[in-house]
Amino acid sequence: MKSIQGSSRRIENFSRIVHFFIALILGGFLSALGNKVLDDLDNWYVSPVYTDYEDTGKIEIIKNRSSAIDSRRLELKEKLSQLESGLASAVSNYNSEKESFNNWVKTRETIGDPNQDPEIKAKLKKLDELNEISSSWQTQINTLGDSLASLRQQEKLIYAELNAQVEIAEEKFNADLRTYRLKIFLIRLVFTLPILVLGLFLFMKYRDTKFKAFVWGVVFFSLYLFFIGLVPYLPSYGGYVRYIVGIVVTVVVGYYLIKQITIYFDRKKAELQKSMEERVDTIQYSTAFKSYQLHSCPSCEKDYHLIKDTDNKPNFCIHCGLLLFKNCSACGQRNYAHFEYCSSCGVELKSKKDE
Repeated sequence: MKSIQGSSRRIENFSRIVHFFIALILGGFLSALGNKVLDDLDNWYVSPVYTDYEDTGKIEIIKNRSSAIDSRRLELKEKLSQLESGLASAVSNYNSEKESFNNWVKTRETIGDPNQDPEIKAKLKKLDELNEISSSWQTQINTLGDSLASLRQQEKLIYAELNAQVEIAEEKFNADLRTYRLKIFLIRLVFTLPILVLGLFLFMKYRDTKFKAFVWGVVFFSLYLFFIGLVPYLPSYGGYVRYIVGIVVTVVVGYYLIKQITIYFDRKKAELQKSMEERVDTIQYSTAFKSYQLHSCPSCEKDYHLIKDTDNKPNFCIHCGLLLFKNCSACGQRNYAHFEYCSSCGVELKSKKDE
């Protein structure tokens, strides 16, 4: 009898593994096929490209103007460098000549009025000429500085024009990109939604049938399409849409789970109101076998294995009063009351009268 039970347990475990792999493999192939279909559907519309929205003619003109200004600025800077070098040389010559003149005046003994001395007049004239040269260099430098300032102002205007063109292109591109993404999402939704409904229907109605492996394969496929094929393509609109979808999904799934749990407890409560004979008739053998392995009552599902002493094991559930163990009428062997046959002599435990 133990060998038969062990073999049956192995077959049940093997059956669960087979069902799991069938569901997994079927879901994998369906997901691959779904990805292929979604990729082909995405090709119905061409994704917008940013460069198609640029006014290349205007941008090229603006860039050419900017390049011309850059070249002119480099030219003026080079000339400015030369002028600054010339100014530095002229100032140096003037200062040197002036210092020499001051020293010469101090050491020279003059007769009469120095302002009437021709030699002094000549040296003063030379100093004036050197000072005029320095002033000329400075005037040219100031003029170049004004020209460079004007170029910088022109550059600002050009950059403003270029930025305006970029903003116009980005605005048009982003608008068409949002439209494109919305179209892709709607196409994916039209393909995905029926599969989601089908997966939900099969899950609710056929998840425990003989061909449940195929049902779970479709369920895995629908979940994959929802989270991988649809959710990443949800329009964002600042994150509001995704958050709202998350809230709706959580409320719907949560409501379903809470409802199922409530139904389960209500059903259990109604079952426990019935007589022991009525409850025994509703207990399936697979349920009884699992309950025996878990040391739980097959009716109220609470643990009955509270007494560890083998001589004082309970025959009735201490929680709901269901008969759990009874002695074989033929050999007296203590058996789980919901098994079909005695584990010692093989006599049928449930007589026609009990049924």
